[in-house]
Amino acid sequence: PHDRTNWLDWAYLTYSVGNFAFTLGKDIITTGGLEFDDYDFEVHPSLVSSFWQNFSCYQWGAKAAFTTPSEGDTFSFQFSTSPYGERPFTSGLFNSSLEWRGEHGPLETIWSATAVGVDKGEFQPVFALGQRLNFDTFSVGLDALSVVGGPVEIMRKGITLMPVVTYSPTEKITLLAKGGYENYASELVEDLTFKRWWGGLAFHWFPVENLRVHAVASYDNAYSFVSLTARVLYHIIIL
Repeated sequence: PHDRTNWLDWAYLTYSVGNFAFTLGKDIITTGGLEFDDYDFEVHPSLVSSFWQNFSCYQWGAKAAFTTPSEGDTFSFQFSTSPYGERPFTSGLFNSSLEWRGEHGPLETIWSATAVGVDKGEFQPVFALGQRLNFDTFSVGLDALSVVGGPVEIMRKGITLMPVVTYSPTEKITLLAKGGYENYASELVEDLTFKRWWGGLAFHWFPVENLRVHAVASYDNAYSFVSLTARVLYHIIIL
């Protein structure tokens, strides 16, 4: 999820005091569930939603967060510029987001509600419910969104569902299976709905620290398209 004309994803400062944290600068909009929680260079483009593909999630703004004393829950409020604005701040379009992140035993949640400014005085609500059960060697997750992305509209009201299962028999190997389903109604033709589904498998191998070798096979019914990719990802750590 990125703006092709913008080279900068993050540029922010965070000040923490007690159980509170205040962030100012350019950061990701707190929406999108589990899918948006991963770094964009770590996800597999053939296995993500159209919302991830088309929504410019890196915006300027401020966020205040509170973590409970047990550290099991974090609640945050964010005010940021809108991806619908041609220029930050001067376009006068902004977003407001509320988010809850929870960790209770094996259950992990990322729930959010965002009002995205699409025009002066007009907002599009985006609800994202991400939940995952984490166990010793595998996890099961599900993202549910109230919107569907698009190359022209950026997003439209609809349903996006994405189940994902990961299995790590060793520290050096991870297998991932992810699918998705999108459904939205046509604004031009009554009783006409568009449906898309996709799915695939990914194999991750970590031969040494900070190095990931992976292969991905996927299918997308919207384009009757089969994708086979193999890549290498190396994290360069600068201290």
